[in-house]
Amino acid sequence: MRHFQFPMLLSFLLLFSGCTSKRCQEDACGLHGSCHDNQCVCDTGYAKDEAGSCSIKMASALEGVYETDVSGCQTGNYDLTIQGSQVFDDILLLINLGGYRCDNGEKLVVEAKITSAEEFILEPSRYCEKYQISGSGRVNNGRIQLTYRVQYAASEATGVAVEEECQVILKK
Repeated sequence: MRHFQFPMLLSFLLLFSGCTSKRCQEDACGLHGSCHDNQCVCDTGYAKDEAGSCSIKMASALEGVYETDVSGCQTGNYDLTIQGSQVFDDILLLINLGGYRCDNGEKLVVEAKITSAEEFILEPSRYCEKYQISGSGRVNNGRIQLTYRVQYAASEATGVAVEEECQVILKK
């Protein structure tokens, strides 16, 4: 009787696990998605296209030059460029964030990590050895809302550190 139960149990498990996996169509999710509970779930850095396949690279979709509407900062408005990383699918490069410049005159470039199809974060980090920046961004109906905190020395003459929390709306 034992010999009969094991093959029967194995057949039962294979039959039901096979049915579940057949319902889920992995190829419909594309190269950057997988099927969970019969729904396509995109890899971080990708979003669904109109057909529901995970083919839209978020970094590519957000790339461009944006005008900013800034509040809470002394910087005023500036142009910001967003580029996707050439190495990582889930990294954005925010070029000229805050209109800040490094000591060598180059525009500040801040990395942002895409965490979902609508959000990215600026993990706390130091840039150009003088700017400490952290924050987050949210994509909503073609607009990007960005909130970040920046700390830096106002000038060598005063030595007074500045800390600001900036709210920025980005428009292409």
